[in-house]
Parts: sequence; structure tokens; C-alpha cells
Amino acid sequence: MTNHADSGIRFYLAGLGLLQGVAIYLVRESGLIDPAMRLLEDTAFLFLLITPTVCMLVLDGKTWKSAMAFSGGMGLLLGGLYYLSVSWIGLDSLISNATYRGSHGGSTFQFAYYLSCLAVAAISLPFFQRQQEKGPARFSYAPLFLHAWTNVLTLLIAGFFLGLGWLLLALLAALFGMIGISFFGDLIDEAWFGLPFSTAFFALGLAMAREKSGIIQVMLKLVTILSGFLTPLLAGMILLFLSALPFTGVMGLWDTQFASRILLSALFLLILFENAAIQTGQEENRFWRPAGWLVMLANILLPVLGILAVLALSERVGQHGWTPARFYMMALAICGFVYGLAYAGAVLWKKQDWMTAVCRFNPLLAAGTALVALVVHLPVIEPYGLSARDQLARLKNGEVIPEEFDFEHLLTDLGTEGQTAFQSIKDDPELMANERIQRKLALAEETKNHFGGMRMDHPADMDGKGRKDLLFVSDYIDIYPKDAVVAEEDARAWLDYHGWRFEDCYVRQGTTETRCAILLEDMNEDGAEDMVLFNSGTGAEASVYLRTRSGKWEFGSDMELFNQETDSQIETGAGSWPELKRYVEEGRYSLEPSGIRDLVIGGRRFVRSDMIHHMRWLDD
Repeated sequence: MTNHADSGIRFYLAGLGLLQGVAIYLVRESGLIDPAMRLLEDTAFLFLLITPTVCMLVLDGKTWKSAMAFSGGMGLLLGGLYYLSVSWIGLDSLISNATYRGSHGGSTFQFAYYLSCLAVAAISLPFFQRQQEKGPARFSYAPLFLHAWTNVLTLLIAGFFLGLGWLLLALLAALFGMIGISFFGDLIDEAWFGLPFSTAFFALGLAMAREKSGIIQVMLKLVTILSGFLTPLLAGMILLFLSALPFTGVMGLWDTQFASRILLSALFLLILFENAAIQTGQEENRFWRPAGWLVMLANILLPVLGILAVLALSERVGQHGWTPARFYMMALAICGFVYGLAYAGAVLWKKQDWMTAVCRFNPLLAAGTALVALVVHLPVIEPYGLSARDQLARLKNGEVIPEEFDFEHLLTDLGTEGQTAFQSIKDDPELMANERIQRKLALAEETKNHFGGMRMDHPADMDGKGRKDLLFVSDYIDIYPKDAVVAEEDARAWLDYHGWRFEDCYVRQGTTETRCAILLEDMNEDGAEDMVLFNSGTGAEASVYLRTRSGKWEFGSDMELFNQETDSQIETGAGSWPELKRYVEEGRYSLEPSGIRDLVIGGRRFVRSDMIHHMRWLDD
């Protein structure tokens, strides 16, 4: 193993970590880089994050030149690909939106790319470390296994050491804070101190973990023991789930938007636990015989999980079209399916000696996974363009009606291709003949981002038929009195408070009996019209939003149906919603005082907490 370092290396690594923190501060926090050059800033940050960290894991006194070349090459590769991808797709503004205004498109790309960076680095490091060692030319799996797990555990120890460092700093600040000295408390809030301290302390913890290889060996032994127990347990859970499918059918999987994530989590967790348990495939690492049969059977059926994940994603694509997130998830599902095929083949090919076959397949599978992690971000793939073209085709073909199409998502979240598709809609006379499309296009151009920066869930990721623009509440919620009109600025304010309530109402809009309702009445006798939202899913509950004297909105409280005969609350869902809704529609309701008056003390007024959400002072 290459992770045996002289005691002096800790000072070199701590110094490298300190320089890393200073450089990141200058790039990220100092303001030296023009905000208009955000892409260059992100690329530099990625390089500074990857290169020194990789170098800390592989650097030693004998092979320092190749270690620095490898870590620098890794940083240039991943940083350069990031710059190329963002520039090509046209996500420059979305990356800024992801940080400052909540753009879904930019954050999706960054999350996927950082995961890819993690996968590429984690997979390539053991291969490089193995190549640096002296030994027989014949390939051996054992060093790859040891290096991979040693790297993971080393980073965990470094992270734990960093956490302890910050706890000690917080204790220092608290001690001096008790005697009125705020210097240390103010110091740890400063980025120019916090970033270099964090990277230097992390590097110091990493160096100490490399020096004390015995600690790593103990932790690795603990991991393998726990995995030896967890692997057959998870294998049994997977077999139990698969055995239930013939009786329940798979339609339940298609009805949930998380099916592929859950299935892939089970698949990759089994692979992780299994590899930790079997280690290098030696005879002494075999499972207890009944547990071994359980794991072998789960391996044979592992491709089924991959197939189900692919089918679940295909079902969502068929319903709502491609999105970048679905593209990335599909790539992951295909990788999971290939892993499943390999592990099933190992059992069917080698029978009782299946662990040896798994160890033989693992390096090839890992290398393929790293390649996929890079390829999905190449400009020639471009999932954002695929999504934009697919969504546009669905609109033109009538697969999605204008009321359910998210024009803002097309304009703001899909880069250059999305903007091109948006413009093609404006240039299409047939589409522009639809007044609804004209209105939503104008709104998309006006807002440029969902609800002033409060990005709701992605429209195509919701259950049901998709999501209309939630601003048009009268399209999916019944408004009372019947002649009442909801202004757009009012809808925006309600969504800013509790957008999830309106998303739930959208899902329930299918029939008159299940549609939510809004009642516009003066609930607190201040002369301003307030709003009561009835959610058909609860039946016995309503939410009150109050209009203030200045015309702004604030959340008032949740109201619950009360049984006067038993002097108790009626359970949620016990209310007959169709009946209650009919009474509201017919005007058969009244507003009555609750019997508790306001308390005014010295010109200050206490108001009922259940009507104002919490007890507070109000000017009389």
C-alpha cells in the first residue's frame, strides 16, 4: 500500500491544505473575479477542490512527481470538462441561478456533475496507486480493494478530525463570549479564516490517518464484519420484495415517482455491502452456507431490479417526456443493470466460486462506470437539448395540453436549446393562435424564474398529469363567491408561503368532488378580504391567509372542524367534503366570534394565537 507516510509529511500536507483554502477563498469569496465570469470561477473552484485533495491521498516522498502530475491531470480533466459542458449547453446563467435564484436546471447539472467527479476520482485513484507500487506485473485485485477502502476511510477520518476542530473553535468562542470578548466568535464567521482553517485541518487529519495505518485496518475490519451481516439481510429483503411482485403487480411502482431511486438504492447498496464482505474473494471470506445461498440467489435476480428501474423511468418519460434529471437517472439505471448482469453471470458461471468471478469483473465494471460518468457530460450527448426538443415535440403533437406545459421551465432551465425551442413556439402561427399559450409565454418572459426565485418542484416530476402554472389558481381550485376573481399578485403571495398546498390541490383537481376550494371573506373584521383554502384531501381542515392593512398577505392559521356537541376536534378526513363544499357554494355559512376577545394592555393588543399563528404584539 502507498499510504505509509513519514511523520514529516503531515506538515507538507497541512501546508498544501492551507494553500488550498487560501486559493479557494481568493476565487470564491474575495470578489477578485468579476461576477460576470461565474463559469470561470466555478471551474477554478473545481480544480482547486480536486487537485490538492487527490494529491494529499497519493503524495509520498518517492513518487511525488507522478503523484502531482496525476492529481493535476485529474483537476484539469474534470475542471475542463465542466467548463466545456456548461459553455456548450448554455448553462452559464443557470449555474448562477442555481446559487442565487434557485434555478432547477443549473442545480440539476451541478449535482450530477459533482457526483460524476466523485465517481471518476474514487475509481481512478486505486488504479493509479496500484500502478505506483512495485510488484509483479500480473494484475491483482487485492491492492485495488485495499486502496479503494483505505481512501474512503482516510477521508472519513479527515472529515471527523475537521469536525472536532470546529467544535473546539466553537467552544473557544463560547468561553470568551461569556466574559464579553467576541473576537473568536467573530473570527470563525469570517470566510478568510474559515476556509483556510477547514482545508488545513482536513489535510492534517488526512495525513495523520495515512500515518496511522493501523487505525485504517481496524476500521476496515469493522466494515467487513458489519457488511458480512448486512449483505444477507439486504439480500433477503430484495428477494422478499421480488417474490411479492407476481401477486401485487408492478403498477404500484409506476404510480410513484421514486420507484427508480428506491430500486437503484437497493441494487447498489447490495453491491457495496457484498464487496465489503467478500473483500478479495478468498476462501476465508465466504458467507455462512445458508446466508451464502441467499446472497447467490439475490445476485441471480439482481438484473430484475435494474430492469424495473429502467422500466419505471421509461414509464415516466412516456408520461411526461425527457428531463435532464431523467437522462442522468437512466444512465445510472443502465449501469446498475449491467452490474446486475455481471453479478448474476458470476454466480451462474462459477457457482460456489462466484466471489472470485465478482472480483474479476469489478475492475472492468468500475472502469466502465467512470467512463459513463464522463461521457454523459460530453457536449455531443447534451441531455438539456434532448429534453428541450422532446418537450417541444410533445406540445406540437398534442401529447401535452398548453395548460399543463411549463413554458418557464423551457425558457429558464434548459439552456440554449430551451431558449431556441421557446422562440420556435413564438414563431409558430398555429401554436400562437392559442390565447392560453400567448398568456403563458408572456408570463414566462416576464418572470424569467419561477415565483420570483422560489422554485417549485419540477412540473414533470409530479404525480398525475403534470403541473399547470400554479399562478392560475382558478384553473384547478374552485373560487367562492362565484363572481370573485383572484389577482395574480395575490396568488404569488400565497404560493410564496405554502406552494406545496397548491401543488396538492392541483393533483386533486380531477373531479368536482375532489377539487379544492378558496373562500374570499373578511375573517378578522378589519375591512380587508382574506382567503380560506379548503383542501379536499383533509375535509376537516382549512388554512387562513390574512390581507394586512398595507395590502400584503400573511399566513393566519390552520382551522379545524369542531364538534360542539362533544366539545372536541373532529378527526382529519372525517368531514364530508362534497357536502361542505355545496354549503359554501350555496352561501350557507357564517362568520361567528369565537368567544375570546382581544386583550389590550397599555395600548398594545394581544390577539388570539390560533388566528394569527403565534402570540405577538400588534399596534392598536
